[in-house]
Amino acid sequence: MIYPNKPWPSYTSKLKSGRWLIMICLLICFLIPGCSDDNAVRNQYQANPLSSIEPGANDPGELTFSIVPKYSYIRSYPGGGGIFIVRLLNTGIFMGDVNLYLRADPSLNASLDRNTLNSKYNIAEITIQPSESVELGTYEIDLYAVYGVSPSHTGKYVKITLEVEVMQWGPTNPSNVISKMDDFVEWLETEHPELGNFSNRIWFPYMTYPQIWIVEHWTFLDEDWEFRLCYHVTIPPYDWSKILLRRRGQWDPVLAAQRESDGTIFEIPISEYPIMYGY
Repeated sequence: MIYPNKPWPSYTSKLKSGRWLIMICLLICFLIPGCSDDNAVRNQYQANPLSSIEPGANDPGELTFSIVPKYSYIRSYPGGGGIFIVRLLNTGIFMGDVNLYLRADPSLNASLDRNTLNSKYNIAEITIQPSESVELGTYEIDLYAVYGVSPSHTGKYVKITLEVEVMQWGPTNPSNVISKMDDFVEWLETEHPELGNFSNRIWFPYMTYPQIWIVEHWTFLDEDWEFRLCYHVTIPPYDWSKILLRRRGQWDPVLAAQRESDGTIFEIPISEYPIMYGY
């Protein structure tokens, strides 16, 4: 036993025969292998600090992805419409496509614009057109994103649930907002020709927020654009109107503008376009 606080005894004064030399040599031979083995074990753990963790307990290469909705709730009405935007996010090793599947009540007439998502095309849209005979109430839409590029990961999926509240509203007639939309179309094609032509498009119009008065909100959809318009239902000089443009297949809007009662139109920050209920 070694006592670190006590000095080693002086063996030189007791070595009177060769017998002591033999014993010392044997002791040294016994200690050296033990020290070597201890160092080998210590170095092994320093070189592989995860050696004590079982395989699969914390796999950093595990395939993970998620589908994120821009918003998960919208209002609609019989004969109305609506749109959801979702985005694919990958948080691990990820290759190939994710296949999308939709489950919704048939009376919502829900449809996907894209059946697969990947690193290049990571945004999809779900549009609804509730039938005139749809029952009022809250409906759930389930979106499944299934990954199956390799046999080892076939069947991995995520699911998100979206809500549509169908309210009593309508029928609505967009004819009173067409002239307001035309004013903006003329301004857009003059001031922002880089956005393309907005004339002679076939739009699907619906009220964005049913049961809202004073300021009416409309959405016009075609294959290229989500064109939102709202206007203050009053008399001059308070009858302003605003638009918000988002290119289909993109996450964020690209432009917002306002028209004053005197016909002056100017661009405004996107954040100044009024948004309700989170969408």
